[in-house]
Parts: sequence; C-alpha cells; structure tokens
Amino acid sequence: MNEPILDNYKTYIVLHYLYTSIDAVCLHVGDISPLEYALLTEIAEMPQGFPVQDMKRSYAKAWGDIETTSELLEEKELVERRRLANDRRKFALHATLKGRNRINTIDESFAFSLVDSTTRITEERFEQFATQLHGLQEQDASRVAAGIIPSQPLRLLYLVNQHMVQECARVDLSVSQFVVLCVLMVFPQSLCEEVIENRLGVSAGSSITASVLDGLESRHLIRLADVASITTEGTERAALILDRLRVKMLEAFESVGAQRRENMVAAVESCLYLFA
Repeated sequence: MNEPILDNYKTYIVLHYLYTSIDAVCLHVGDISPLEYALLTEIAEMPQGFPVQDMKRSYAKAWGDIETTSELLEEKELVERRRLANDRRKFALHATLKGRNRINTIDESFAFSLVDSTTRITEERFEQFATQLHGLQEQDASRVAAGIIPSQPLRLLYLVNQHMVQECARVDLSVSQFVVLCVLMVFPQSLCEEVIENRLGVSAGSSITASVLDGLESRHLIRLADVASITTEGTERAALILDRLRVKMLEAFESVGAQRRENMVAAVESCLYLFA
C-alpha cells in the first residue's frame, strides 16, 4: 500500500477536480448522478450482466443500500433485468443500448470538458490517462471496458467526495474551502484568486468565488490582500481534515481486497502523474 499518496494534498485536489468534472457532465448531459454512472458503467462492463445479489454485496461495503440507485437506472431504461441462465429464480442487470449510448455521450463530453478546461491537459495527456486506467481494467479478464474511466476508479471518485463532504462538515467548512487550503499547502507562495482557479481547473467553476475566500478569511484560515496565503490555523485545519480522510481511505482500500486495492492506488497514481 503506497500510503504517501494519501498524505499528499495534491491527491485530494486532483480527485476533487475529476469528480466535479464528472458530476457536471453527468448532470447536464447524462441526467444521472455520479453514483448512477459508476453503477451503469460497472453493469456495462459485464458481458453476462451483474447479478443483483452480487451487486448488493459488492456495494454494501461502502455505499449501503444500492437498490434505489439500480431502480433509478431501470426507470430511465438504462439497464434491464434478465433471469440468470443457471438459476431462473435470480436476476442480473444488463446495460441496454440506451444505457451504452448514455455512457458514450457522457464520455465524449467529459473528455472535451477536461481538455478544454486548461492548457495543462492536452489531448495526448488525456489519452495517456484513459490508456492507463484501461490497463488497470484489463487485469480483470471477466470485464470489458465500457467507458473512458472504468467502474473502480469511478467508485473511488464517488467515495472520496462523500468522505470529503463529511469530514469538511465536521469542522464547518465546505469542500471548496478545503480544496483552496490544499492548493495553498501545495503552493505555499501567496497566490491570487485567478492562479488558485487555474490550479483547480474545472473544479473551480462558480464555487471558487470571493465568498469562499472570504469565509476562509473570516475563520482566520487564510489572509487576503492582493494575494491569498494560508495561516497557521489554516495549515492545522487542512492537516486535520487530511488526516481524517487518510484514515477513511485506508479503510476503503483495505475493504476491497488486495487486487482491487492495488488497482485503485494505481488509478490515483495515474491521476497525480497526469493532472497534478
């Protein structure tokens, strides 16, 4: 287990950057949530379908009851139930043609949004990113990649976001405010708002606004003049959240088994290499 990844502020900047990119595309183009997208992608990866009982067990460790999510996909006609050939009493979920087309639509928009969002991400770098993630997927011979990002990295992105929301709420901060603190920890020289937004790429959007920075300053976590700089209190707050996230992520990595754990760590390493 490469634990230093979980101690790196860049890790949470990059994963938040990717999550918010996918979240925006899923909402505006796909009419589904990131969790629905992760489940849809996983179902589409399985030529024989995703047995319902296996799905419940697989997602219960981190997500709890996944049935509501699968039912939403059925209502939208993105997946369908079929009886198992070897046990007619049980069902598996299969991606419909509409579901596969939805994945393609989201993928195209996601790729465009990333490449278009910042000069740091070129088409070549994005192709490297997709190739590396698909290389992880190929380690599971029973699956066929259904989209640009395989289901395991998509699950990881969703999980990181959930934990970031929870741990930031514990100390009365938003995820956007925590990510700004992370940026100032990684780049300790004082930064103007424009440079902070450039560092965050599409994750900045409308969330990195004067009110976010003002909120941090009112808590004495940053100092604002012509540029922003992090205070001692801000450094301590960021370290506290990171430490709690590290514990949560270690628990998540350990819960999925050795092979998937290594795949997920490799996925994070790929993100850091290409987007940090």
